[in-house]
Formats: sequence, C-alpha cells, structure tokens
Amino acid sequence: MRNTLPIFLSALAFACALGCVPCVLRAQPRPVHEELALTALPLLPYGGEYLIGATWAGTITSAEVRLAFTTAGDFQAQHFVFEFAGPTGGVFVRGGADLNWSGQGTFAAEFVSESLNGEIVTPQGAPALNYWFMNIAPAAESLPVPLEGELGTSHIRLTIQPCLADWDGSYATDVRDIFAFLADWFADEPNADIDGFGGVGVGDIFRFLSLWFAGCSAF
Repeated sequence: MRNTLPIFLSALAFACALGCVPCVLRAQPRPVHEELALTALPLLPYGGEYLIGATWAGTITSAEVRLAFTTAGDFQAQHFVFEFAGPTGGVFVRGGADLNWSGQGTFAAEFVSESLNGEIVTPQGAPALNYWFMNIAPAAESLPVPLEGELGTSHIRLTIQPCLADWDGSYATDVRDIFAFLADWFADEPNADIDGFGGVGVGDIFRFLSLWFAGCSAF
C-alpha cells in the first residue's frame, strides 16, 4: 500500500490539472497562533534594535499586544515608545502618551493591531528564518533622560493563516498535511470544503492534492 500511495496521489493531481475540479477556494486550514514573549527583556538606555528570528510562514491576520512597564529613576511613563515591524512590511508604534500613561509607577495596556497583517514571504522549498524588528526607546522630547524601568508580562500574539497546502500549520508541506486534511475531510469539517461546490466531497480531495503538489508560494 505504501508503494502505491505516490502513484495514487500523482494520478489524482493529474486529474485536477485536467480540470476535473474548479479552482474556487472556499475554506482554509485552521489558523495558527504564535507568541513572541517580551517579559523582562533587557532595555537599552536610549533605545536599540532588537532582532527576533522565527520560521513562521503564512498570512498574519491579527496581532494582539500586551505591554506592562514599571518606571525607574527619573523616567516618565508618557515618554515610553514601543516600535515593532515584521517581514510582512507592516509596522506599528505605540507611545506611553498614546496609551494614557503618565508619571511614574507600573502601567499596562492591551490592544489589537492590524498593521502587521499580510503575507510572511520566505524562500521557495523549505521554511527559512524570517526576522522581526523591535525598538523600545525614550521619546525624543525626554532626552537626555534615559529609558529606565522593567518590562513586566508583555507579549505579541500573532494569528497566522497557513497556506492551503500547509494544512497542519507546520510551516512546511509534507505528507502530514495530506493526513491532516483527510482527517478533517472524513470528519466532514466545514474547512475541508475547498473546491467551491458546497459541502465536503471527493472533489475536495482532488483539489487539495493539486495544491499540495504545487506547494506554497510563501515557502
């Protein structure tokens, strides 16, 4: 059976290439949630670029941010500036004044940003390291007073939508994606309806295999 599987899959993909099923896609694999932990990150007095590497791939649909900061020395919370950018080309900036922080003490804020939304582009063939850039600095008007304080429980949680061929959200396309799709298909999960006909049917298997053989453009 194992030896006949590649032949069977190739035949299905060839049938798809001949137009046996339409190319309309109606559903997606389940989104993946990833977190960048920022708690207790060392802070530089006048800011500096922090570089974070990850192998994530897909499309970011949302970013949830939590910032907690305790001031120290003469630093005032309204002068706190947080900048973050990713390989989607998006960037967001939040200052303490934007978050209604003022004076000294412990402050916290949570918000959702869509500014990082978009595709994470990585080289063809396999997941590769992509980089996220962050800067935590004092506001210009506070200089020369340096940034002093400590980050408490802080993080950025990203919601990433994998490409259709990466059904298991592992940021790679391999045979496990086929098994993951078939598990959803046999369970009659709505997200397994990808061929545009309505309802989960054998055409969805044909369509998925054609996408799987093509791979993900983001990889």
